[in-house]
Parts: sequence; C-alpha cells; structure tokens
Amino acid sequence: MISLRRESFKDDSWLRKLFFRLCGDEKEHVSRSDLEKLVVEHGVTMADYELLALMKRIDRNGDGWITYDEFHDFIHSMDALDR
Repeated sequence: MISLRRESFKDDSWLRKLFFRLCGDEKEHVSRSDLEKLVVEHGVTMADYELLALMKRIDRNGDGWITYDEFHDFIHSMDALDR
C-alpha cells in the first residue's frame, strides 16, 4: 500500500506511481470504480453519494474521468489544508 502521509509529498514520484497503479498503464485516467478501490484499500467507508461528491471534487472538468493533473492538484490541495 502506498502511504498518503505528508512526508511523502516532497517527491511526486509516489503520486505518479499511485495514479498509474489505480488506472493501469494502458489508461491515462482514473474512473469512479478505480477511485472506489483506492478508498476501500485505505479503509475508508463511503456511501455512494459521498464517493460521487469526491469524484466531482477531483474531476474539475466534469468529464467523468480523473486525469493525473486533477489527481495531483487534489492531493496537494488536501496537504495544504492540513498545514
């Protein structure tokens, strides 16, 4: 399991690895089901509406897919809120 702890944020290589592990090397985006797998893997329980809200928050352009840039920006925005 890849850690989402703040000390990991100094180098984005872990984030890129996590993103491509989620979506697979053949895709360049994360689907809602991919996001759900990540949430479950980290022991988080979410209702469907909460997962949908999270997806909408990360998917800035609203196309139903999370790109690496959207994923990166969301993770780093969460780190900034935690400071």
